[in-house]
Amino acid sequence: MRKSFFILMITSMLLSVIGCEKNNEENIQGIAYSSLTRNEQAALSDKHGVIKKEESIPNNATIFNKNYHKDKLYSVTFNGDHPEEKIVIYIDTKTNKKVGMIGEN
Repeated sequence: MRKSFFILMITSMLLSVIGCEKNNEENIQGIAYSSLTRNEQAALSDKHGVIKKEESIPNNATIFNKNYHKDKLYSVTFNGDHPEEKIVIYIDTKTNKKVGMIGEN
């Protein structure tokens, strides 16, 4: 009985962690997508971006806030209709704000 309870607790903890991670990614993606203008949103071939953890914002990016938290920085890359058309949004997840961007603006 005790062993079954322990296994059930471990399973529920793992599922809650996986659920939180998925929610966090959807939140980051939603923040990035909503920060785009309507024209930029219309130019995307896929509304779901690729999320990556980043250490810093590249030099060729437009930076909106230089005081971002480096340990909480993610990039979301959206593909346009053509392969060379990409929009990359940098999100500080501590403040839930766009801090940088590469692409249309």
